[in-house]
Amino acid sequence: GPTTNICMSCGALSAACCGGNRCQPGGLCVADMCNACGGAGQPCCPTTGGQNECGASLVCNSQGGGAGTCTPCGASSQVCCEGNTCATGLGCANPGGGAARTCMNCGALGGACCAGDVCQGSSACVTTTTSGAGGAGGAGGAGGAPGSVTTNMCEACGGANQVCCPGAGNGTCGANFNCTAGAGNAPAMCTACGGMAQACCGTGNNRTCTGALQCLQPVGGTMADARCGTL
Repeated sequence: GPTTNICMSCGALSAACCGGNRCQPGGLCVADMCNACGGAGQPCCPTTGGQNECGASLVCNSQGGGAGTCTPCGASSQVCCEGNTCATGLGCANPGGGAARTCMNCGALGGACCAGDVCQGSSACVTTTTSGAGGAGGAGGAGGAPGSVTTNMCEACGGANQVCCPGAGNGTCGANFNCTAGAGNAPAMCTACGGMAQACCGTGNNRTCTGALQCLQPVGGTMADARCGTL
């Protein structure tokens, strides 16, 4: 028959492990004894029983319960915490190349994007390239060739006439907005949907309209051509 788990006086810190190499929360079974885990510099706790691998503002530097060490995270120049989060005012930069993601003073709304085109909160990294005038020529000389300047800045996203927030596909927008791909190199933008004569909200065959309006597909058209209206 099925195995029954029984509550017993075992698994406390510095005491013998319970059967199955189990310890009470905050303990890790090593050589049949329960040692402290989950604190800074301590081994990561097993994830059994719903407990976290590490305590607050700590992250396990390796995968799997009991493997790796709990390391401080979330502050400036520290690795990002679980879910790629940092302390307020910091962005989780993603330098790539296998390097650890690190919390840095970047990615604020209206500021420069973090490495990896990362922004804080509800903002998105937008790349803009502007042409610059050529340099002035010297006496009897030709002017310099025109150049261009590329900037990566974090802008508000997800609302009316705003860029789409990072997400699946082209990105995501708030309620009653579709994320519509931009032309050429232009960013995807949030456009109103669901109202009378507006595009239906959503993608694929599960598109919706507001109130009593229906999503009407034109004869010979596709769902991408559907508009909200009444029969």
